[in-house]
Amino acid sequence: MLFADRMDERGSVFPVAKPDVADLDRFMWNVDSPFERSPTTDGRFEIFAKGRSAIALLVWLDGIVGVERAPGSASAERMRV
Repeated sequence: MLFADRMDERGSVFPVAKPDVADLDRFMWNVDSPFERSPTTDGRFEIFAKGRSAIALLVWLDGIVGVERAPGSASAERMRV
């Protein structure tokens, strides 16, 4: 539900800033929230977190979701979590 009001009709959440993997590692370490990260074949990565760690991950994701779109884009309104 945290990202429900930022999803489009396909369930995609945007806009999203490029994730900083080192920042994610530091954040999750600092809040003592273990998680797994694995690379995908297209050069991206998947993140797996359970329980308390999943909540911490949502907090971190909130920091990279909701960046305002450039003027002239399909929608210039700010998306909110």
